[in-house]
Amino acid sequence: MTHPLQQINFTNHHQAYVIEASAGTGKTWTIERLYVKALLEASSVTDENLPVSVENILVVTFTNDATNELKERISAQIQTTINTLIYLLNQPLSRDNKPDLFIDYLLMRQANFDLRKDIILLTRALQNFDQAAIFTIHGFCNRILQDYQLECHSAPKFELTPSKHNIIVELVRNFLRQYIFTNLEFADKLEIVSSNLTKMFHSFDNELTLVDKIADKLPKDILIIKDSEYQAKYNIPVVGQLQRLATQELSADELSMVKAEFLAAVIDYVCIHYAAESERLNNVSYDELIQMVADRIATSSKLSDLVFERYPVAFIDEFQDTDNLQWQIFGNIYHLAMDKYPTKRGSVVVVGDPKQAIYRFRGADIDTYLMAKLAIGNPLELNQNFRSRPEIMNFINQLFSLENQNCALESSFLGNNIAYSHVDAYGASNLSLPTKEQLAKLAHELEIQQSFYDEPVQLVAITGNSAAERKIRLLQAMTFEILSLLQADSSLKGKIAIIVTKNREASEIVSFLRKYGIKAAELKLGNIFATQTAQELYVILQACQNITNRKKLLNALSSQLFNLPLYELINTSSHNSLLEIWQRNFFVYNQIWQQRGVISLVYCLVEDVVAYHDGNQGIISNRELANLYQLAELLHKQSQHVHTQTELMYWFRNKLTNANEQLNNDLEGSNEELVRLDNDDEQIIITTQHKSKGLEYEVLFCPYFKSNIQLDGMYDFNYRRPFFSSYRQDDDLISTMVMDKELGTKIVANDNKEIHRLNYVALTRAKSRIYIYLKQPTISKSTGKYFHAQRPDKLVELFGFVANNPNDNSHRLFNYPQFFGPNPEQALKRPYEHPGVVVYQRNNLTHEQLQQLRLVEIANIDTKMNISCGLDFTISPKISYVRQSYSGITRHNNDEDVTDWFIKNETVVDSPTYQFSILQDNSFKGATFGTLFHALCEEYPFTTERLVELSQRVNLDFNSNPNYLLEMRTMIESCFNYPLIDNLCLNQLTSKQHELEFNLYVNDSLELRSKLTNLLAKHYGHEHPFTIASRALSRIEEGFLIGFIDLFFAHDDKYWVLDYKTNTLTNYSGADVANASLANSIIVSMCEHHYYLQYMLYLVAIKRYLEMRLKLDDASHLIGGVVYFYVRGALTVNNHSGDGIFIDRSCQELIYDLDNLLKGQDDAR
Repeated sequence: MTHPLQQINFTNHHQAYVIEASAGTGKTWTIERLYVKALLEASSVTDENLPVSVENILVVTFTNDATNELKERISAQIQTTINTLIYLLNQPLSRDNKPDLFIDYLLMRQANFDLRKDIILLTRALQNFDQAAIFTIHGFCNRILQDYQLECHSAPKFELTPSKHNIIVELVRNFLRQYIFTNLEFADKLEIVSSNLTKMFHSFDNELTLVDKIADKLPKDILIIKDSEYQAKYNIPVVGQLQRLATQELSADELSMVKAEFLAAVIDYVCIHYAAESERLNNVSYDELIQMVADRIATSSKLSDLVFERYPVAFIDEFQDTDNLQWQIFGNIYHLAMDKYPTKRGSVVVVGDPKQAIYRFRGADIDTYLMAKLAIGNPLELNQNFRSRPEIMNFINQLFSLENQNCALESSFLGNNIAYSHVDAYGASNLSLPTKEQLAKLAHELEIQQSFYDEPVQLVAITGNSAAERKIRLLQAMTFEILSLLQADSSLKGKIAIIVTKNREASEIVSFLRKYGIKAAELKLGNIFATQTAQELYVILQACQNITNRKKLLNALSSQLFNLPLYELINTSSHNSLLEIWQRNFFVYNQIWQQRGVISLVYCLVEDVVAYHDGNQGIISNRELANLYQLAELLHKQSQHVHTQTELMYWFRNKLTNANEQLNNDLEGSNEELVRLDNDDEQIIITTQHKSKGLEYEVLFCPYFKSNIQLDGMYDFNYRRPFFSSYRQDDDLISTMVMDKELGTKIVANDNKEIHRLNYVALTRAKSRIYIYLKQPTISKSTGKYFHAQRPDKLVELFGFVANNPNDNSHRLFNYPQFFGPNPEQALKRPYEHPGVVVYQRNNLTHEQLQQLRLVEIANIDTKMNISCGLDFTISPKISYVRQSYSGITRHNNDEDVTDWFIKNETVVDSPTYQFSILQDNSFKGATFGTLFHALCEEYPFTTERLVELSQRVNLDFNSNPNYLLEMRTMIESCFNYPLIDNLCLNQLTSKQHELEFNLYVNDSLELRSKLTNLLAKHYGHEHPFTIASRALSRIEEGFLIGFIDLFFAHDDKYWVLDYKTNTLTNYSGADVANASLANSIIVSMCEHHYYLQYMLYLVAIKRYLEMRLKLDDASHLIGGVVYFYVRGALTVNNHSGDGIFIDRSCQELIYDLDNLLKGQDDAR
């Protein structure tokens, strides 16, 4: 089938396409290249000779994260295309016999167009890319309202808010006050009224007030904007009244009707008063942005014409998650609706996948997508999967085939009229997973009797007599597989994921895995306040603030962070020593918070938790630590703008409340509130099905799937009548309060099909291997049928589960009852159709076997992580901790900051003659070479294309010198092949880690000018250059020293620090600490910029890190030393061995003493 890249062109102003992109088929890859193609082909609406710019190509996607990703990838693709065109101008392009559709397109342009003009056009686009029109739908609507205020009739200034739920809450409160609690008709019946209201709005969240519960039951989009006025969105089939609230002993049906009448009265009140309250606040919610633009676009042809002329080309991504209002906006701008406009206008590419439409709870409407697809026409497909192994893709093709599931397109289990198209597999991961022989050998050595499998698709059946037994067996089975994989290959750390359906499941798995030494954390994309850590810290701070409230204290101590045994805490004996200890601790925490701030409080919390668990620092993962520190910094910053703890907690609570909505609707995003993702050391990533969309994992475990939704179900709060929903009737979208059982059943059946789409999203995340767990349903002994109250996973319907018949084996692919029988492999009816699929049971594991496989943490440096060094549990509550950098403590006399790998204000010197003319170029002065070399070190080995891309990022001009590229490549390779120490070169380092961040704990203030000078004099002598230079230093405050180590590597069973510098010196003769002289330019540089202190602090951080990971009292003997590589020294003419190298091999005793000095100890040895 022809790829959309070959079918879509932008020379025609009146065309639109729909691209349906199945999971893993290169949707973003295609959008990037189509965008570049539009830059080269499309022209302005008003002047065909004028090409479009990045400001004229509209790209709209669903989330803020997706927007940022598209910006980065499109920008990178423009740069790559420029580089490729430059190659084409100068030499034939080598493609290594690999087909590339976009290269074919560029070759076509070479034959028919002037590539120099293309290069100029794309270069201009790259220079102006910060003006690119790439938005979320909310960002786009905000831009329209701001830029076309007159046409939109919008206020010149308004405040954006994630939602106006606070207005609804306030109006509900006013309603209750006016019509319930002060209503004379209810004066003697308030107790009955209150009881009925409590029953109607029951919630398991005890912290919610009645007002909150009622407001939460109302639909978020209770009002819409039409003809510039607020109108009720939902039809209400009952009359609002309150009299029956005072009726005693209402039946369930009567209570449901009274609840509907009550909600109808509340909605009437909200509709009357909402507009005035909203106008008073002068703010606009994200949903209202869309409503306002849709309303004005629909009624103003002038506005739609202006927007079209501004954006004649549009890409609408994730269009399966659209709704009626968004379709109204783009349909009117580009004349896409067939019943309203005779011809289309503009070049529009709509991209989506109806099989991945999973956001109905946010208002997305899959029927709108299907209707839009029919109106647009020109359907195209991406059907080549580049993510998953062929065996996985074949299994998914078979599982989701409409034919195999015996359903017609009109009644598709994925949603009415949603097809499943076969996808060809081209995925080829380079990862080599442990074989079953390797796993069996490992188990044999540990005397574990279990069978192992290495097929890419593993269907694991779990049996048991009760739901509780099956749950424990499932957790054991999954933990066993993970432990076996990690024990056989530790490099799988970070490549294994578990997908769950709810956060509670994630928390249970994290706790279970932690028992066996496996670190796992729930993946939270976006806002730090949406993390579990933020919720727990809020609970803990509540307990600190209310130290006499026993309930709040127990809530805090039972959180995952403290991980304390709840049965001991609630011991009702008169003397509960554990609870008394923690009560005293929380009293101290309250004092620390008041006197020294929230950062000090958080560090003390960490200390006490780790100390309670016998110094096991693994009890708090690095992800949790990173989140805690980030939250502490944000709280500290906010505390400077409020007056009391209560105000701060109110701010914190609002942040938590708005976090998820902010994630869903964020226009720009707040960088300081985004989760910092570069500090994870977890072996396992856990995420929900919804959050997994767009991600991929080498090894995927799927233990849980969503259950069937039931109308008025015990756990289906959102589907208990009355509830609010929208449905299609013919071509009309009807929104209503649902009271009728038949209508409710229809809506529930439609929403259950979305669960199948959600399962498709989850299963298509796997690259190399997937584990799918099937739990045995309970069969009633009295009837021989499935127990009617159980709610099996929706997924099992695709495996042949029939709710009314446990013996049904009519499914085309599977014999479902056999999964749980003595021969589970017989569950596959035609195994030859499922190559690489295995079925087995895993039910006989024991706790002792898991303990045999338990992970024991060892020191390694093969992954990127954050080091929080030196938490030695002597943190004092009497001090306030600060965070400071090496640059800060070496700055004196208000000098400008000195960066890590280059000097901003480098002194002009007579530089030596270099082997490469490029180093004489002015563009290579200052930060340019340092920045480039730093980036290349992290990506070595790199391709020529990558070298070009990184070089252009620092504004190096390849057109100024025809030999520039070749010379640079040769020069960089020379650096990587230059002997550093013991003939070891950069390109030979294997066990290494780049960009290692550390937080070095300093237990006491240190006057560097005296104490450090004395220490250096002791080890190096009073006249040593480093000793003399140290007299210019300042002071280190109590708290943490933070920084980044360029390179940390192992050599001869020792650990070394390597730092590279690109300073320009008069000569680069090698140097070492023992023979240091100010006659040597490298030593002078080390002194001027205090690099000696930099590497000493680095080595102290490494020492503490090794002691923490290896549980050693002293790791000084594992320190090898330091190498400083002055890169230009390797590139001079007639350079000698060792030029550009500074080495310190004899620093072990010094580092030991310096570590003690920073801790406030004087026990030098």
